[in-house]
Amino acid sequence: FRSPQANWVADWQTLAARYSASQFTFNGNPTVIGVDLRNEPHSNGSSGSCWTGDTGTGGCPESLTAQNWPVAATTAGNAVLAINPHLLVFVEGTDCYSGVCGWQGGNLIGVATHPVTLSVPSQVVYSAHDYGPNLFQQSWFNATTTPASLNAVWGKYWGYISAAGTAPVWVGEFGTTNNTTDIENATAGSQGQWFQSLVGYLQANPAIQWTYWALNGEEIGRAHV
Repeated sequence: FRSPQANWVADWQTLAARYSASQFTFNGNPTVIGVDLRNEPHSNGSSGSCWTGDTGTGGCPESLTAQNWPVAATTAGNAVLAINPHLLVFVEGTDCYSGVCGWQGGNLIGVATHPVTLSVPSQVVYSAHDYGPNLFQQSWFNATTTPASLNAVWGKYWGYISAAGTAPVWVGEFGTTNNTTDIENATAGSQGQWFQSLVGYLQANPAIQWTYWALNGEEIGRAHV
């Protein structure tokens, strides 16, 4: 089921108005500080989301409004900010950009040339999701994987945005199981190597903030504490 874009934007306007009301404050501070516009946009072959400037099959010009994710995010983000200009607008990536593919929502390579520009400056936060080989065997998990090679992947997909001071970056999802070897492991390409390396990467880049999936530990098919 796909909701028409106008309905999606209207829903965000309703939420922005509701959670900007005075009852959603604590000691004078807002309890809702931002909105994550869409969970894990992805290409779905050729019929899903793309990022402006993508030179892959068919490309992704701004005129492709039905599939162009930054254009849609700009429309929704500006609608939210028209109601509350103080809300942060979290924009996730896609999965592919010009033939380079990764996690759904985790590919923000296109920001380098086509950032999301909203009506209120400095309100965009780019959000990436990142997982290990237990979820899906990406090409960068192999017998030659090292912490340095993983750092290069993260830097290429989303870390560069923070490093360049373009905008804040929030790793909105990452996590692993309670199994000892999935938490820390020296085996190249393993879940534990990925998790230990990502934690180290985040520690070394404190400007990048994060949230963990999932605190309740119930969704073992994906990741949990």
